[in-house]
Amino acid sequence: LIEWILGISLVIIGFTLLLQGSVILTMLFFGILLKTMESRYDVLTEHILQIELLLIPAVLMFYIFTGISIDLSLLPGTGLLLLGGYFVTRLIGKFGGSLVTIRIGSVPSNVRSNLQYSLVTQGGIAIALAGLAYNQLVNLQMNDEATLVITVITIAVILSELVGPLLLRLSIARTQKNINKLQSVG
Repeated sequence: LIEWILGISLVIIGFTLLLQGSVILTMLFFGILLKTMESRYDVLTEHILQIELLLIPAVLMFYIFTGISIDLSLLPGTGLLLLGGYFVTRLIGKFGGSLVTIRIGSVPSNVRSNLQYSLVTQGGIAIALAGLAYNQLVNLQMNDEATLVITVITIAVILSELVGPLLLRLSIARTQKNINKLQSVG
């Protein structure tokens, strides 16, 4: 079954490249499909776990290659301005989006004041998409711009991963405190 999944993955990647589509998004959707099928077919669970173990070295290599692409000498000046702008506008987007969700959705009161803090962390998808942009810019002989993109996005992800868990912890503590207040009153 693992061989079939890997074979299907290669065929999907081939068709995606042939159609000049996004391999990252296509494979993301394939992963969602597999996870959805796992809940229906128990036989997939063990095989998906084995595939996840096989992917550990690939993910590590992905982050190593991303780290190699970073040029910290680009940060002073324009790079730092871009980094700050990206990081701040991303936070504004997260906080604004959570406020809209709170306003139009039925969000429990103990979550309302803490939702935005739990959304700061950012994962590998942003780095993967920055890597895709990097490759496209390098193909266009825009090496400095490519390096700037990967540097700014990767450092913003690192900052998000440093600040995000602290804000998530604050959010959980505040939510727990609100729950305790409600329980003591009720």
